[in-house]
This record gives sequence, C-alpha cells and structure tokens, in this order.
Amino acid sequence: MNIRIIDYRPPKIAQLFVLTAALLHWATPLGYLHIYVNQLLGIIVGTGGFAIMMWGWWLFRKIDTAICPTAKSNTW
Repeated sequence: MNIRIIDYRPPKIAQLFVLTAALLHWATPLGYLHIYVNQLLGIIVGTGGFAIMMWGWWLFRKIDTAICPTAKSNTW
C-alpha cells in the first residue's frame, strides 16, 4: 500500500500537526519555565503564517482557480 501525503486533505494534515505539537508539549518537562518570549514569538509566527495562508487563498479566489491540489485547475 503506497500512501502519499498529497492523498490527505489539508485539514487532516493540520490536525496531525496540532496533535503532534500537543503531545510534545505534554511530554516535555519545560512547562514550569514560563518563558513568555517563546509564547509571544509563537503567536507572531502563527499569525504571520495564517495571514500568508489567507493571502494565498484570496489570490486563488481572485483568479477563480481551484485551491485543492488534486482538483482540476481551470486556469492555464
């Protein structure tokens, strides 16, 4: 059985990443170190990534093309 990452929908991949991050967070003993700088940087990086994702979504919608990588494109 050959499983490719492209066969999964993006929400499933995002759920896998969130689950992995949560497991790593609970498995590491660094929770007592209240380092707020890392939390702030995480919020900044997360917000920036979300903004880039939404900008890309807007550009795809602007030219009316498919966003899903497995869907048939109607442009080009």
